[in-house]
Amino acid sequence: MSVIGLDNRIVKLAKYNKQWVSLFEREKKLIESSLKNVEVVDVQHVGSTSIPGVVAKPIIDIAVGLKRFADAKKCIKPLRKAGYEYRVQPSGRWRYLFVKGPPTCRTVHLYVERWGGRDWRDLVLFRDYLRNNPNVCKDYNQLKKALAQNYSNQRKSYLAGKDEFIKKIIRLAEENL
Repeated sequence: MSVIGLDNRIVKLAKYNKQWVSLFEREKKLIESSLKNVEVVDVQHVGSTSIPGVVAKPIIDIAVGLKRFADAKKCIKPLRKAGYEYRVQPSGRWRYLFVKGPPTCRTVHLYVERWGGRDWRDLVLFRDYLRNNPNVCKDYNQLKKALAQNYSNQRKSYLAGKDEFIKKIIRLAEENL
């Protein structure tokens, strides 16, 4: 398997790879230069590829925090020029989703949302809690491996299977603030 990229119809996990950090940094520079006319507060590497020791689908997750969520529409055109495809999200989500790479080799999931909003906060809390709690990473790895084995061709079921664990970790992280 290459360092990054996965068919968006399957679930296949890879061991943590330090190169994911440099791939994120490269994308971050591209994103920041593309969005220079939008008030971007922060760009963060989130998701499992940002947590040393955690197995992950080899797709870099990036959160872009905007001062005003209303500016998210302004990101569509410049990010499209940078190679990202805008994906319409189900109603009720306070984020815009962009993807990079063809469906057979997706490389980046990019979330544009309000900096400090609930979605932003949850992504960062979850990541930071796992980075600081290696034993929880082991539990997460076990869960992810079992789900990947059971749902290798059912991505939605794989994601749904992680939901309670993720919510539990976010609650624990909030208690430790």
